[in-house]
Amino acid sequence: MLWNTFHKFVLFHHIQFQLFVLTTTPNLKINATATFQIICNLQKRNKFIMDIKNVSKPSQKNSKNGRLPRSYSSPSGQHIRNAVEPQRAQSQLIVGINKDQNTSWQTYHLPHFPINHVHNGFPLLQQPWNSNFQSGGNLTSNRVYINPHMYPVPSSSGINHQYQGNKFFSTGSNELTNEPETSLIHNRRKPLERVWEPERKIQNKDKKFFFTLMSYNVLAQDLVENHRYLYKHHDNDALGWQVRWVNILKEIGDANPDIICFQEVQESHINGYFDILEKKLGYKSIYKKRTGIRTDGCAIYYKKRKLQLVEYQKVEYFQEDVSVLNRDNVGIVARFVPKEINSQQFVVATTHLLYNPRRQDVRLAQVQNLIAEIDKVAFLGINQDGSASYLPIIITGDFNASPDSAVYEFITRGLLDYENLSRMALTKENGRGITGKVLVPEFLQLTDNCQYAEIVRKRNEALKKSTGDRGENTERNSHKNIKFSSGTLSHPFAFKSVYNGSGNIDTLGTTYQDKWLTVDYIFFSGKKQRGTRGFNFEDKLKLVSRYQLLTKKQLEGVKIPNMKLGSDHFSLIVKFALE
Repeated sequence: MLWNTFHKFVLFHHIQFQLFVLTTTPNLKINATATFQIICNLQKRNKFIMDIKNVSKPSQKNSKNGRLPRSYSSPSGQHIRNAVEPQRAQSQLIVGINKDQNTSWQTYHLPHFPINHVHNGFPLLQQPWNSNFQSGGNLTSNRVYINPHMYPVPSSSGINHQYQGNKFFSTGSNELTNEPETSLIHNRRKPLERVWEPERKIQNKDKKFFFTLMSYNVLAQDLVENHRYLYKHHDNDALGWQVRWVNILKEIGDANPDIICFQEVQESHINGYFDILEKKLGYKSIYKKRTGIRTDGCAIYYKKRKLQLVEYQKVEYFQEDVSVLNRDNVGIVARFVPKEINSQQFVVATTHLLYNPRRQDVRLAQVQNLIAEIDKVAFLGINQDGSASYLPIIITGDFNASPDSAVYEFITRGLLDYENLSRMALTKENGRGITGKVLVPEFLQLTDNCQYAEIVRKRNEALKKSTGDRGENTERNSHKNIKFSSGTLSHPFAFKSVYNGSGNIDTLGTTYQDKWLTVDYIFFSGKKQRGTRGFNFEDKLKLVSRYQLLTKKQLEGVKIPNMKLGSDHFSLIVKFALE
C-alpha cells in the first residue's frame, strides 16, 4: 500500500515537472514530435506506476542493448509481420527517432505493463491515433486497433507515425470479455476500434484547402469534483486532472487538428495546461467563460501558421428576465481565412447548450440566438433573386440533444413548428401545457427566422439604395422574414451532421447519461434546392472523411474517463476540403 502510494506521488511530480518544462521554458527547442513523445512516455509511465503491483522484472531475452532487430522495423517505416520478432513477454519497447539523425533509430525501454489490465472490471478504450500515421504489416492507414500492445512510433518525417506491435502470449483474461485466453492475437473478441471513414476522393487538390477539425468536451475538473456521484463506478485514479490532461493532450497530438473546438475548458487550467497548445504546438485561441460564477467555458484553438482570424463574436445567451434564456451557457463564432491557398473565408462556431433534459425549450431558444450570431458573421450579401449569400459554416459542440429531439430537427431541417408541442419537452406527446406562439419575447428583436431585426432592416436599406426601384420589391419580400412569435422557427441555412452518413446516427454514442447517447455534433453547411428545406447537396465545403464513432452496443461496459481516455465524451474529428 505504501509502495503504491509512493509511486503515485512520484508520478504526480514527474508529470508536473515535464509539463512545467514544456510550458515555461521559452528557449527550449522542442518540436511537436518530441512533445508528443514526452506525452506518450508520460502516459506509459503513468500506467506502469498505477499497476506497479503487477509488474514483474523485464526480460532481456532476444534484446541486445535494448535494440530491436533490423528485420523487424526500419527507418523507412517498413514493418514485416513474418520477420523475426523480439520475444518480449515481460518487457515492451517504444522506438523513437532523433529528428536530427533521420536514419538513426533510438530505442527506449519501459517496464512491462500488464497486458490485460482492466480497471474496476471495465474494459479500457484507447484513444484514436492520427490517420496520417504510417501503418505496419496488415494495418491500413485508416484502421487502428484499440489494443494495448500497439504503440505510436514517430517516423523519419517527424510528422507521420507507424505502428509497431509485439505478439504477446498470456494466461490472463481477455481485455474486453474477462474470459480466459491463451493469446492476445487469437481466440478473442474483436478489439474496440475507431476507424476513418472516407466520404469521397477530392479532385484538383491543389485548388482546395484541406483541414482537420476536432470538437471535444474535455470535462472541466470542477464539474468532476462537484458531481462526484456521477463517477462512483469509475476508476478513481482516472478522474484526477493530471492523468486526464496527459490523455487529452496526447489525443490532441495524435489527431493534429488545424482547428479545435473545446467545451468545458476550466478557466483556471488555461495557464499551465491549455497554453501549451499556443507555446509549443503553434495554436492561437479564443476563450469565452460561462456567465456568472461558472468556472468553465468554450474555446476555439486554431493553427496560426495555416489560418488567419478575421473576426469573432463571443456569445452569451443569458437574459435575466427571459425564462428560456436565463441560463449561463455560451458560444463562440469565428471567421477564418486560409493562409496557404487562395481560398475563401469560412465560419466556425462552437457552443455548449443547457444540460437539463427537461428543458428542450431553453436549448431551442439558445440555438435561435446562436444562429442569429452566425447569420451576422457569415453574411456576404443579397443575390439577384433576393436570397442571402453566406460563407461556408461549421457548427460544433455539445448540444445536449439527441438526434430525435426538436433541437436537432430544427438545425438540420431549418424549420420547426413548435406552437402545438408540449411545453419544455417540445414533443407531440401530452405534456405540461402547450408551448404556444411565444418562445422568446419580441423586445429582444430576435426574429423567427433567427436573425436580428435591426440587421435585416439595415441590409434592406442598403439593398434599396444600390438597386433603386427593384430594391422596393426586394425590401417588401425581405420584411416578410421580420416576424416575431409566430409559433414557427426557421433559419436560412442548410446544415447536415458530419455523422449523419455513418449509419443510423441514433445508434452511436458520444457520452453516457444513464445510457449511451449522441449529444455532440459537427454540422456543416451546404445548399438546398429552391422550395425545399434542409440539406440537399454540398457547396464550397466538402466532407472528406470522419473519424467513426462507436455504437452503443460496442460501448456496453465501457466507462469513460478511464486510464486511456481523459473525458466523459468522445472527441469528434473530421476532415474537410474548402474550395
